Amino acid sequence: MTVLKFAQRRDGSEAEKKFSEWATRRGIEHIPYGFRRPDYTEFPSLPSFIRHTPDFIAFWSGKHLLIETKGMGRDGVFKLKLADLLPAQEWSKFLPLWYFIWNSSTQAVAIESCDDITELCVKAPQRRFAEGTPYYAIEQNMLKWSPYE
Repeated sequence: MTVLKFAQRRDGSEAEKKFSEWATRRGIEHIPYGFRRPDYTEFPSLPSFIRHTPDFIAFWSGKHLLIETKGMGRDGVFKLKLADLLPAQEWSKFLPLWYFIWNSSTQAVAIESCDDITELCVKAPQRRFAEGTPYYAIEQNMLKWSPYE
């Protein structure tokens, strides 16, 4: 298995774009909310909760939701950084938080609640990216996939 360094991995902008297209086609009102790869040298010194602001606020099925978009690729593993889970759990205390996971290699999406992802993280092994950042390695067969339409 090839392990890519941070600079070589895709950023989340493709998943954000796919969510916005997907939601628009379904008439789901949504607005960008979180940071978009800020060019701000002091960004790492912000509190984790602020740095991990979810990507979108959506109004879906009569409810306001927070949406965190994530991507995954050819290796079939959804990699969620350990440092991302606690802020997501904290945000979900304000509004329900859902993950929109875009699989670029299969052109499919998984939409999972923060609670469901938390349960999967308990079962998933922990691994490290090339630069040493730990992540939960959630196999794609643990997620509920739908074709991207």
